[in-house]
Amino acid sequence: MTQTSTARPALEAALAEARRSRPEAGLALLEETLATASGFEDARAVALLARNAAILSTSLGDLERAAEHYREALRHDPGDGYLRLALADAEQRLGRPERARELLAECREAATAAGDEELLAVLRRPDGTAS
Repeated sequence: MTQTSTARPALEAALAEARRSRPEAGLALLEETLATASGFEDARAVALLARNAAILSTSLGDLERAAEHYREALRHDPGDGYLRLALADAEQRLGRPERARELLAECREAATAAGDEELLAVLRRPDGTAS
């Protein structure tokens, strides 16, 4: 399976459900696709699905589920600092500030090493958000 043959249509269908005010249905589609994602050739496609599942989980108020999806996305795309930043936010909101600080430190270290000025600017913002 490739990203274009499996992941993209699933993502598009899930987002269409979310736009129809049916985020639960969209999340179910993403999670169903993620359950078979081990066969995907493109790890970033899996990360994209998991990231969107995390976003929908957050919008539904399920931060624990969101954190699980962000962790899954990071397993498939460990170099994505924004995933790490989003997971840090979820951990903070779940009452795990120490884990959030660890993730932010990892994010800052990786962004510095990569010379990612955009991510470093986000990390310097008082609220830690990308406006």
